[in-house]
Amino acid sequence: MMREIGKFRGKRLDGGGWIRGSLLQNEDMSVIVVEFEEIACCGVADCPYTHGAVGFEVDPKTVGYGIEYNGQWFYEDDIVHVKINDCLTGQVIASGKTVIGFQGCKFGVKWGREFIALDGFCNATFEVIGNIHDNPELLEVEK
Repeated sequence: MMREIGKFRGKRLDGGGWIRGSLLQNEDMSVIVVEFEEIACCGVADCPYTHGAVGFEVDPKTVGYGIEYNGQWFYEDDIVHVKINDCLTGQVIASGKTVIGFQGCKFGVKWGREFIALDGFCNATFEVIGNIHDNPELLEVEK
């Protein structure tokens, strides 16, 4: 099975929601994410080209890099609920909400005062519950 490399994500300026794919920039520096979609071959029989690239302008502030980790996609600025289990007993010893980031060539989260890479956690689960652009209220401290 081929390993899928990282993708970018950005929120479309035309109101079309989130889009994932490759990141490009125009001469005017507007950011575009390219998504591959099936396209018609202009009526040509047995057309060898079944996929084409379609570009969408996205808000540059929402662009984030992503990676597949343990079968799940994570993007910069995703808000995740983390559960850390004891490596011996499996009991939950810590949990909380934090934001996915990219630092030191690794994806991870700020946990306490430290940035810890995703693969630096022992026996932890990460559940994406939103992102800082659509759901900033998820990070508000409960009173």
